[in-house]
Amino acid sequence: MATAQVFANGQGSYVFCDNGLRCVAAPCPSNSALDLAGKLIKGVSIDIDRLPQQDKALDLSDKLYAGEVVVVGSIENRTRTFNGKRYTLP
Repeated sequence: MATAQVFANGQGSYVFCDNGLRCVAAPCPSNSALDLAGKLIKGVSIDIDRLPQQDKALDLSDKLYAGEVVVVGSIENRTRTFNGKRYTLP
């Protein structure tokens, strides 16, 4: 799908931000993603490791935390282990 079409219909476009939740143990669903169609997905973590260095250098972490950036991608469930227990997280 072309980028202009993605933004036009909101599919695959998200605003990622901190939701204010704080935890004392992992996993902590302290981030959410709002898709541009209006659905809120709680407990999302974002993987910025594969982005080009110039994108990472623009205070991206701070902008993501504050919900100032629209990202295009998909939300996938992944299994992770915390303190010996397996969790499936977005």
